[in-house]
Amino acid sequence: MARIVSQAPSLAEGAGLNVLEAVVHNAQKVTNMLKAILFEERVMVTPTALGIKFTVERSKCLQASAFLQTDLFDDYFFADAEEISFRVHFQHLMDCLAIFGSGDRPGDDGGSPTTLRLCYAGYGSPLHLVMEKDGMVTRVELRTMECDEVLDFGFNSVRLVNRIIMGASWLREVFGELDMTSDFLEILMSPVEPFLRLSTFGEAGSSHTVYGMDGDVMECFECQKTQVNRYKLSLIANTLKALVAATKVSIRMNAAGMLSLQYMVVFE
Repeated sequence: MARIVSQAPSLAEGAGLNVLEAVVHNAQKVTNMLKAILFEERVMVTPTALGIKFTVERSKCLQASAFLQTDLFDDYFFADAEEISFRVHFQHLMDCLAIFGSGDRPGDDGGSPTTLRLCYAGYGSPLHLVMEKDGMVTRVELRTMECDEVLDFGFNSVRLVNRIIMGASWLREVFGELDMTSDFLEILMSPVEPFLRLSTFGEAGSSHTVYGMDGDVMECFECQKTQVNRYKLSLIANTLKALVAATKVSIRMNAAGMLSLQYMVVFE
């Protein structure tokens, strides 16, 4: 549950002995990153010295994370403490971030971007959000919950077989036209032609998209052997929001056939 507890004249007021304090002068950067994984009710928040990791899981088959590196923030402090994690209601968090609207450029909604401060004092404490826009400050407390055990897929514990890095625009066009009547998305990765192939098998028949070794498409191509694996299309579809915001995509498969998709999002 989110609760607006006060309004204050200064964003700097209220700084205390927190284990986490992070400030970003354009809250839309945070909002855009989190929208990419907004498909579950609760999100796990893990602050670290390198940034803040937000993680959601679905059906014990899909795990999605958005990692906000310290470079994204204008000020960042994390106490040298033991690893901490907590959960919050995801939609409540997003609603709080949108209190002053969603304009990400000055003038988009008649004013300047929203400045956001995130504060967390430790186990059992609420997550504090302080937002300032055009001289108006709003403070929100978001109740935190204990974390359930996070599923460890062990991707890195199995030998990596194939890895491709490519421009996101090449995948966006294909993923936007996937036949959603297909139960599976078949991905072929190979050191020989066809190199990378995406296939669906829907009510209207099969569809195949092949990517060659064009330097404009492939930035990195490291394939040791041919792998052909099928993944539930309904799970893959959850990653499309991240793909829209990405500039590059990393596609990896380990020897067990587990798939890892990493999307790079760059902010100016």
